[in-house]
Parts: sequence; structure tokens; C-alpha cells
Amino acid sequence: MDLRQMKYFLALAQELHFGRAAARLHMAQPPLTRQIRGLEDELGTPLFLRTAKGVELTAAGQALLDEVPNILSLTQRARDRTQQAGQGLIGLLDVGIFGSGVLDVIPRLLATFHQARPEVRIELHNLTKGEQLQALRERRITIGFNRLVPPEPGLEVLNVLQETLVVGLPETHPLCARQEITLRDLDGEPMIVYPNAPLPGLAQEVASA
Repeated sequence: MDLRQMKYFLALAQELHFGRAAARLHMAQPPLTRQIRGLEDELGTPLFLRTAKGVELTAAGQALLDEVPNILSLTQRARDRTQQAGQGLIGLLDVGIFGSGVLDVIPRLLATFHQARPEVRIELHNLTKGEQLQALRERRITIGFNRLVPPEPGLEVLNVLQETLVVGLPETHPLCARQEITLRDLDGEPMIVYPNAPLPGLAQEVASA
């Protein structure tokens, strides 16, 4: 018994007349009659009693009628949810994040995403850059946010924000007397930066600059 047969059966069970059911289904009556007979043969029991005015449900037909609308409804729901999942409207979004990145742009991006797709559940995973790249390759996360991500084979890297770097100095430092300073002025100055990590990051960029 397939979905098409269930639709044919439901139309006939509700109309109780082959002609009206065929018209409702936009088909000729003989093919509908053959489909119903085939369904009865498959189930091994009559579903309808033929009468002068049309048809009547048998006890077996009534039992099937009690189930078919639910089956068709569940089938439609499964189809709809499958299409929604394919369009990214429902499901789960696993997001890789890092320490200070949760303070500004990432929450705003995720809030915008949530407004557009409220049925998608978002789960955050605090991971280092290397851990994020590995998780992306293994499909444990769908997207990762980090700074200065190098080009990676098989992965797409997009810029979502450019940040301005500033230098903080004690008020007593000689450079504070200047209106502006250059990178060359910082040469040889002891600096406090993020600790070195296995992959190049902000500390290496600052040192290189």
C-alpha cells in the first residue's frame, strides 16, 4: 500500500461515490476503480460495499479510514520538515567560538541569524583555532569564528569584521608625550600580548609588524 493508494482510498471513503471521488482527484473513474480493487486485493479484504447510490465502507474500510489521515498527515509533516531542513530553516547549528570573540560581533551575527531562522537551535563550542579547524573537518561544528585564520584546503574563510589594533601604555611612558606613534617607535619595547599558540595568531602578527 503506497501513499497514492491511500489518497485514492481517502477520497472515495469521504465521497462514497466513485464518480465524485474521481472528479476530486482529477482522474477518470476506471483507473480509480482499478486502484481500489488493487488495494483490496493487496490487503486481502473488501474495503467498500458497492450500492446503487455509490459505496459504503466495510468494517475493514472503516478501520483503514481511522488510520490513513494520520499517516498522510505525518507524511506531509515529514516532507515539510525535510524541505525546511534542506533550506536551513530548522535543525541544529554548531558554532565554534573563542574567548574575547563573544563580546561583540559574534553575538550580533548569531542574533540576526536567530531572528531569520528561529527554529534553528544554536549550540556554542569554545574552541581554540586549531580545535575549530579540526572540528570543521570532522563536521562537529558547522561554522567557526576566530582571528587571522590562514587559508585551509577544503574550507572557506570569510572576513566578517576588521578590528583596529591599539597600543596601551603607562601614563609615565616617554611615548605618551607624543601626539602619535609609529610601529617603529615600539621596536624593542617589552609587550604584553596573547600567549603563543600552535597556529599563528595575534601575538605573531604583532611581533611581525
